[in-house]
Amino acid sequence: MTEFTDWLQAELDRRSWDAAKLARLSGITAAQLSKILLGLQKPGIKTCTLIAKAFDIPDVVVLRKANILPSDPKSRVDELDIKILFILKDMPRELKEEVLAYIRMLKDFHSLK
Repeated sequence: MTEFTDWLQAELDRRSWDAAKLARLSGITAAQLSKILLGLQKPGIKTCTLIAKAFDIPDVVVLRKANILPSDPKSRVDELDIKILFILKDMPRELKEEVLAYIRMLKDFHSLK
């Protein structure tokens, strides 16, 4: 098992939930959740946010456990960063590249560091 699957199983156990309950509350299919719990599939951003909502915990907790975000709580990643990543994930690569170029232009213009 991976660190994420160990954490996820521990959260289920702590709540006395089975995988079916998490699947039902999160909207994740039982098959997908089973693959995640078996370590056969890594969760994506959307899956992590659905798990967080079902557990009623901040998205960032699950995203960090899944190694999607840095695990350092002092990192500069915040809720807005997560929202931006969530929007970008479904965009075509070409559009992502345009967005990146625009962000770099804004950064240069405003001398952000």
